[in-house]
Amino acid sequence: MVDIVLGSPYSVPDRSRGRDFLFLSVPVWPGVRNIKSLRHGSVSGRMDATIRKSVEEWLRASGCTPVEQQDVATDWHVRVDYPVKSPHVIHVAAPKVTPGAVVIATAMDVGREHREAFEALDDEAKAEFLWDLRRTLNQVEVDFQLEGARGELDLPTRFQVSQVRFDDGLTRDSFMRGVGTVFKVELKAAWLFQERLGSNGHGPSGRFDFKRLGL
Repeated sequence: MVDIVLGSPYSVPDRSRGRDFLFLSVPVWPGVRNIKSLRHGSVSGRMDATIRKSVEEWLRASGCTPVEQQDVATDWHVRVDYPVKSPHVIHVAAPKVTPGAVVIATAMDVGREHREAFEALDDEAKAEFLWDLRRTLNQVEVDFQLEGARGELDLPTRFQVSQVRFDDGLTRDSFMRGVGTVFKVELKAAWLFQERLGSNGHGPSGRFDFKRLGL
């Protein structure tokens, strides 16, 4: 099942799966598998391989190194060093269930130091931090997902930030702006953890289940 909330401006708690998720309006065409069956403006009938080639060329021109990932849920999936030549990783992929879409995504695992500092807070301080975290992640340009929190005052074990670009508006400028936006929103959340819960460094990015991202 695809988890998606069309047009909802709110973070929706999913207690059974231990996470919150929030998505903007993202059209899903579950029966469409071939990008050639869609017609999107100036890139009508454009092959997925051409989109991938363009994306990888833009990344390399910016100094990044795309590395192919094996992922049965996508037509193609690469991880990228961003910022350039840094250990931080952003993932870029084309989910099979949403032809014409390119997803830019990153994630951070919450460290033990931060979890222990959070547990030492009283309930009022916990609630304040969680609301600040949601407000930090809830930016117009991105979608976000919180994982691992089973109660209202539980700290998520991971958060993910993503942006969806569609092929009819996919240019080098729009794509690289999307990469930068996703990273900056993640970085702002990482700074919130550092400021409020400790000085641990920026955590690693992980692999993504695009079905759970609502795509």
